[in-house]
Amino acid sequence: MDRTGATESSRLPQSCALCGGIGDLRRSHIIPEFLHRPIYDTDHSTQVIAYGATRARTLRKGLRERLLCDACEARMKVYEDYFVQAWRDNPALNAELPGDFTLTGLDYAKTKLFMLSILWRASVSVLPDFSAVKLGPHEERIRKMLLASDAGCPEDYRVIAGLIWDPVTKRRWDNILMPPLYLRVNGGAAYRMVLGGASWTVIVSKHTNLSFDPRWLTIDGQLHLTCCSWSRFSGLSGATEALSRLPDDDPRP
Repeated sequence: MDRTGATESSRLPQSCALCGGIGDLRRSHIIPEFLHRPIYDTDHSTQVIAYGATRARTLRKGLRERLLCDACEARMKVYEDYFVQAWRDNPALNAELPGDFTLTGLDYAKTKLFMLSILWRASVSVLPDFSAVKLGPHEERIRKMLLASDAGCPEDYRVIAGLIWDPVTKRRWDNILMPPLYLRVNGGAAYRMVLGGASWTVIVSKHTNLSFDPRWLTIDGQLHLTCCSWSRFSGLSGATEALSRLPDDDPRP
């Protein structure tokens, strides 16, 4: 079934969630497939728990639904391809890490729009795995930003990141994937997701008073990164759901 409830055989053209155009929709990933690869086992599967569920199920491919037209899939791919090059394959993040440091040289717009694209897709998705994401009026505003390739100013939807690392090897640890979950930061609304070996927080409330303002993604492409082991991060954040995504014999730093 697609997101409207129509079966594949009876599926009629629907409107693209991003541009509104009518036509056949692609089975769009909510979280890009390349971010799932580190958590797959040798059978290309992993165990996941949907938001609010009590039992795990097996996943062999990232969660998808009919959401975007071909043209809008291509829009999203620009940000995804950039993230692969600038983050996943970045030599500075694939070596022994020095502890907290500032990553430079990022493309501000592409990095931010990549994060917003995942948050927005999760909000418009009807899959229960993303039911915790409810952007309200921000959903339409972010849709327009994505459609216009406009990342806005750094104070709009501020992006903060923290690396999850193995404190023994001092390398980035990307064996975990968490969908966006709602939280409050200094009284303001925010969403946190874990992907690519890092915890990413998007501050939705514009006027949230943050004592660590300089740590968000800057317009000149700087991003301050803190380093934290998964065990410490999960203890501080209460991210117990994500533990179910790991096999029992997986080492956890």
